[in-house]
Amino acid sequence: MTPDPMMTARRPDGSLAPLPRAKLGRFALSLLYLLRVYVLIAIPIVAYAFIRALHQAPH
Repeated sequence: MTPDPMMTARRPDGSLAPLPRAKLGRFALSLLYLLRVYVLIAIPIVAYAFIRALHQAPH
């Protein structure tokens, strides 16, 4: 029976030891890059639509 990795990662004071960073593949990195581009494009569009809706609100 192999020991539980969560139990072996604990330090003597009870805190958890930091885990190493995960290595992402080229596909995952490119998807994250495309997500950044999408967010940078979407934020101004949403802000424009919000401001335009405020100006068209009935008084």
